[in-house]
Amino acid sequence: MALMNDARYSRCMVSHPEHVAYRFDAFPARRDAEGVDPRCDAWLDAMSLGFLVPQASPQHRHRLASWLADDGAVLDAAWPESSRPGALQAPVATFADYGKPLTVAVGRELETHLVAYVTVRPTHRRRGLLRQLMERSLGRAVEAGRPLAALTASEGAIYGRFGFGPATSTVSVVLDSSKPFALAAPLVHSVELVTEEFAAEQSERVFDRFHGARVGSIGRPSSYPEQTLHPYSPTGDADAAVRYAAAFAADGSVDAVLCYRPSGWTGEPGSIEVVDLVAADTASELALWDFLAGVDMVDTVTWRHAPVDPVLPWAVTDPDSVRVERQRNAVWLRVLDVAEAFSARGYERDGELVFSVSDPQGYAAGAYRLVVREGAGRVERVAADVPVDLELDAPTLASLYLGGTEGRAVARSGRMRELTPGAADRFARLLRTDSAPYGVTEF
Repeated sequence: MALMNDARYSRCMVSHPEHVAYRFDAFPARRDAEGVDPRCDAWLDAMSLGFLVPQASPQHRHRLASWLADDGAVLDAAWPESSRPGALQAPVATFADYGKPLTVAVGRELETHLVAYVTVRPTHRRRGLLRQLMERSLGRAVEAGRPLAALTASEGAIYGRFGFGPATSTVSVVLDSSKPFALAAPLVHSVELVTEEFAAEQSERVFDRFHGARVGSIGRPSSYPEQTLHPYSPTGDADAAVRYAAAFAADGSVDAVLCYRPSGWTGEPGSIEVVDLVAADTASELALWDFLAGVDMVDTVTWRHAPVDPVLPWAVTDPDSVRVERQRNAVWLRVLDVAEAFSARGYERDGELVFSVSDPQGYAAGAYRLVVREGAGRVERVAADVPVDLELDAPTLASLYLGGTEGRAVARSGRMRELTPGAADRFARLLRTDSAPYGVTEF
């Protein structure tokens, strides 16, 4: 209850061009033994409307509210102060945010402000509601001391105006398992079908190992592993089609966990969708692919959330049996504290550069000197009279932050302006990482 008196959970009002006022109300997600808090309940209704899914059952509402509460999520919503007769009595826009760690170097994390469940009802768009909700949320992030914000976007044109830029990507890997399958190197893991309970327990352990070692990984929300390993329909019905497997090392430890959904046998060759695959190393991942390739009555296996540098095409003896397609943006980042964010991340090359950032919201605006020595970065603001090597905007800075974006291509696009010849290439080299940033967390 103390949170309700905190300035972060304030209410404010705005009007749109038709002079209808809106009330903004932010509150912590809550549930108790008797059910879901009424405001959270209305928020869930509005969120379901926004994502075009059926309203959840009472049991699933309690699950959703429990997961949000366990993450310490703040729910924000816009309500019209007046409405026409018969209008739905629910928020017309929703927003949620909470903190999770982002791996910015091997063994090093930064608490990151995750933005999720963003909706605006079609009848109330173009009235500044999203901007108001985003500004309120980023204000909460700064107050909480989070130097980065992150989200996943259904439409790429929406979030650049708020300083977000795409920072990680994924691809779809499609295996034609109707062809003979063989790996170039011998297997060192064995695979077993396992129970949901075993998969859930081991998935968390394997994810911790993966998360600590892979730049770009984000800590999983409380809905994992239940929502992933035992997926629910929007109304809350469990998906009985999913199956689970684990890759065991020679000492009996689990190095990878797989959740997959077979299409079933309908008289035609079937398919398998990889729902979740978490592996602590390449050898255990390949053991799972070997298992998937051997499932009877299946011609195609698809993993839609693979890294942009997948190992499978290089690991099979027949490269034509694997297709890599449809690269898509995954996590979008927003830098809120340049000095803290760039001092915390890892570097693989030494160098020095002065860059300036334009940011309409003001969080990242200013000029900074980045000095990298022996893999450690130091960032400080510089005075206005210090010569600047490179100019860029906040979304571009965010896209470059994890090192997965090709800086020279960005420079050629006109998104960076060199004041010192070669500065864009130097900056890109400083930030570049040998492995593409990647995560398996969806939020």
